[in-house]
This record gives sequence, structure tokens and C-alpha cells, in this order.
Amino acid sequence: MVRIIGPASPRYRFEKCPVQDKYILVENAPFETAAATLGEALTQYANAFSASIRPFDGDDNIPLPEGESKYFYYLDKNSVHGEAIVDIHIHRHNGEHLCPGQDMNFQLCSGDAVTIGALAC
Repeated sequence: MVRIIGPASPRYRFEKCPVQDKYILVENAPFETAAATLGEALTQYANAFSASIRPFDGDDNIPLPEGESKYFYYLDKNSVHGEAIVDIHIHRHNGEHLCPGQDMNFQLCSGDAVTIGALAC
């Protein structure tokens, strides 16, 4: 299985403590899929959370070098500020960290963790 951590399925959340009047940090279960490619995984994630994930093509604030394709627009039903630009990375169980860009045919391996989040590279 491939795990996806993103805006609709964050790694952690705050939850009210039933014993004390305070909030505690609790780890969330990630979204899981048996997808073979990044494109399949993103489609399943978007469908599960009524979200849209589409390729970013550059703009004046975040220009992309000629021929480079890496970021995505992300929007879900809980987005309060509208569409956000996100970066997607793959973390392999062997410690390898990959940035597949917009390669929707990028092959995923069982145990991969896909993160959808703030621009990182």
C-alpha cells in the first residue's frame, strides 16, 4: 500500500483532551491506496476528499524555468483561501526522497509515502 499525507489527511491534528481542558497533538492515519502510479494515487486522493489536483504551469509569482514542470494546484472543500500551489514528494522506506514533478506515470512502490504540501524545492 501507498500512504498519502496531504491537506485533507494531515499527519497530525489537535484533539480536545477528554480529561483536561486542553488540546493535544494526535497522529492521523494516512490515506492509503494500492495505486501503481502517482497519477492513479492523486486521482484516488482527490476523489476521496472531493478535491482537485491539477498541474501548475507557472505564473509571475512562482516562475518555472523553461521546460520544468513540478508543482500542482490543490483545492478541496475545506480550503478557506482558495486554490493553493503544492509540491509532491515521495519518501521510500529505504530513506530515499524523490521529487517526481508532474510525472503522472511515476511508478510507486508498496510502502511509499506521498506527501502533498508546501513548496519544498
